Amino acid sequence: MSSKLSIAKDLRPLLLAKPDLTALVGQNIFPLYVPEGTSGDFILYQRTGGGSERNNMGVSDEWCDITFNAVSDSYVRSVEIAEQIRVAFQDITVEEEPLILTHNSEDYIGVGNVIKYVQILVFSLGKPEE
Repeated sequence: MSSKLSIAKDLRPLLLAKPDLTALVGQNIFPLYVPEGTSGDFILYQRTGGGSERNNMGVSDEWCDITFNAVSDSYVRSVEIAEQIRVAFQDITVEEEPLILTHNSEDYIGVGNVIKYVQILVFSLGKPEE
């Protein structure tokens, strides 16, 4: 990894290496948008925040947030996918910094009776203490 900008692409292979997760979504793990024609459950991810810390010597560290959305027609299945994402990243360190689940929520998208349930997990890497 060259910087925290690369983290989202570097985490995707970790998810694809988890059989319990791929049993739920297959290869349907996408950055930023879901390709047209995709069917079934999927994970959508993106880097949703980031920055640098400065000290008197210049830039001292970088941080970033990566958001993963577990999407399904079934509420229960969306939670199961989210749990598998959490398990995949539990106790992971990147360049000696822990990847931490800092926020989670849920939502739904759709129109009328055609909806999808979305579990939202935000992981932070190198984020300064608030």
